[in-house]
Amino acid sequence: MNAYARIEDSIRGRLRQLASRRHAAAVRRKLARTFYVASVLRIRPRAIDRYIDYFGDRVLHQASR
Repeated sequence: MNAYARIEDSIRGRLRQLASRRHAAAVRRKLARTFYVASVLRIRPRAIDRYIDYFGDRVLHQASR
């Protein structure tokens, strides 16, 4: 009986390890997705940049006259 109890404890411990690894992998995937979205949003051009590109340098020269 004692051997069976040890085997059962070993199996339960191994199942806990596997479950925690699966959970850790899922967390890593979610974090990777979050960081990817954050980086995409970070490099997105600002709204003012479109106006600067459209009007160019002319706005600055007209304001200084």
